[in-house]
Amino acid sequence: FLFGIGMQFGNGCGSGTVVHAGNGSEHSLLTLVFFIFGCLIGSWHLPAWLDYASMDPVYFPDHFDWSLIALAYVLIFAVLLLLLSRRTGVTLTTLLWQKRRLVGSLVLVAGAMLVLVLSGSMWGITFALTLWGAKLVALIGIDLSGWEFWQWELPASALQGSILSDVTSLTTLGLIAGAFIYALCHGTLRGRVQLGRAQLAGAVLGGLLMGYGARLSFGCNIGALFSGLASGSLHGWIWYICAFAGSWSALRWAPVLCGLHKNMLATQLLKARNEEPA
Repeated sequence: FLFGIGMQFGNGCGSGTVVHAGNGSEHSLLTLVFFIFGCLIGSWHLPAWLDYASMDPVYFPDHFDWSLIALAYVLIFAVLLLLLSRRTGVTLTTLLWQKRRLVGSLVLVAGAMLVLVLSGSMWGITFALTLWGAKLVALIGIDLSGWEFWQWELPASALQGSILSDVTSLTTLGLIAGAFIYALCHGTLRGRVQLGRAQLAGAVLGGLLMGYGARLSFGCNIGALFSGLASGSLHGWIWYICAFAGSWSALRWAPVLCGLHKNMLATQLLKARNEEPA
């Protein structure tokens, strides 16, 4: 839910923030900085949240055949596409078969499969951002030995090793590099733009909320949603519903909660979104 709110303030999701930062967006670069900081704070608080409330993972293949799970997924997404089509007036054919969207989807799935096959783990993003934040604060002398999260086996091993030996760091750096190269080759690399106060506030607040929410919910739209659903985890569906509710709440109530005149915040966010490359 917090991540969903943060997406609207930060003008993107986990992967969107990283990609737009690679494109040279100053707004997304600022969002990314506070995203990292939010992840770090989340790693500090996560053990306490788990002590407060947690449950064992629910893995669909333990209870159902994979063919039934796949059929259920297809039916659910078909209903969602139908609702989206009716809501937007865009035909299902356009939603499903637009060449650029179809090719991008296939490449995305193939890339995620390669990450799983080559590394043995699902694709994720926010652990890398958490790790980068931890290494940065360690460089300035902050001792993380008292943080329970960084005593767990995987985080402790990643913190002691090189960033280039961490799979999520490599894939996230690859996203940034790929976005930069694409923007450079197609002339869409962002130039310097002046950010308004609302955009600056949105970047800071959005980054913090996304980072904190991602760490508490074990990922972002990639690690928790995309990889969560693909792995057959109930967690992915819960994440999707709550993030959707957070996004809707932010769009609906942000101008009121921020005490801004009319829809100034919404206008600023829309302006920032329109300035991003398609």
